Amino acid sequence: PEDEKVTQYERALTELGIELIHARSPQAKGRVERGFQTHQDRLVKELRLAGISTMAEANSLLRETYLPKHNRKFAVKARQPGDIHRSVEGYDLDAILCTKEPRVVTNDLTIRYKTRWLQLAPKQQTIVRPKHVVTVSEHLDERLTIQHGRTILEFTEVHEQPRRPTQRVIHQPSPRIPYKPAATHPWRRYAYQSTTFLHGTAIRHF
Repeated sequence: PEDEKVTQYERALTELGIELIHARSPQAKGRVERGFQTHQDRLVKELRLAGISTMAEANSLLRETYLPKHNRKFAVKARQPGDIHRSVEGYDLDAILCTKEPRVVTNDLTIRYKTRWLQLAPKQQTIVRPKHVVTVSEHLDERLTIQHGRTILEFTEVHEQPRRPTQRVIHQPSPRIPYKPAATHPWRRYAYQSTTFLHGTAIRHF
């Protein structure tokens, strides 16, 4: 179906120009599963008997021992002999045979990839802003590259998400200016008035 999520394997085949034919019929699924069962059963035992525990040793066993032995027993000759493989010239296999994940650039120009924080450099060969979607590629040697469009971005890995430095603002108290009432303030009018008594009658002077 068209709404199926594209896997890393299918994405790599598309970039190599190889058409992927899904095994949707029961007969095709059976052939695929029998092939998986054969290799998962035989290959695991071969690796255990050889005492192999690293990827480099396993690849060496596949090329030199396992595949030649398997092909001698199960290979079927083609009707028309000849090599129809295409040349790898023009293909960047390191940039294709890897895992690619889209990520969104945050406001502080960092990218979260799995459990790692990637800090983009402030100066790039292209314009990168927050909310832009970039592609993080993890290669077979565990090396990471970040790409925006066709441009490779510069970045450094940090141990934790960068935080903005908080500046403590100390408010200095403003000098207190004493309040001086105006000349027409009622307080001034009554502050300077005086009272005298003349023949028992109070006379208030202003």
